[in-house]
Amino acid sequence: MNRIETLETSRLWLRRLRVGDAARVQMLAGSRAVADTTRRLPHPYLLEDAVNWLRWQEKEAHTTAFSNFAISFKENDALIGVIGLQLEAGDGTAELGYWLGQPYWGQGLATEAAKEVVAHAFRDWEIHRAFAYCFSRNPASGRVLQKIGMKWEGRLREHVKKWEQWEDIEVFGLLRSEWKG
Repeated sequence: MNRIETLETSRLWLRRLRVGDAARVQMLAGSRAVADTTRRLPHPYLLEDAVNWLRWQEKEAHTTAFSNFAISFKENDALIGVIGLQLEAGDGTAELGYWLGQPYWGQGLATEAAKEVVAHAFRDWEIHRAFAYCFSRNPASGRVLQKIGMKWEGRLREHVKKWEQWEDIEVFGLLRSEWKG
């Protein structure tokens, strides 16, 4: 797997995460609104949680099938979110996941970052299929996935439990033959 250190869009740098990002990650991911829209972010999200996760990222970055990037503005390198891919070993697929800090919602930034990361997966990893999940109650995330070319593939009813509530999950996917790279 080809490890890319930095990707670039018109407004963003998608760069490797570093432990120095911990305070910013904690501040943004620590928002209840952000945690509420993701499957895996806990709330509260403490600085210690961010440091431990970022240390794991640095340690495992070159040995696992994960490729996570800080989403940051080009002009000041301010981290505004995280986006990543998890390669499914042996089957040529990769799962896309992301979150943005609440002040950055609704500006097309998630779409811009997701489009570039998925292009990276098709171009550099030569995957066959990219896919992503989002809560049914988070249609904004579903729109991001559709804008990058993913197609809605179905709903997994009461598939995960988030904060003692069963959640329906929407499934989106994009095949290499559909990708417009």
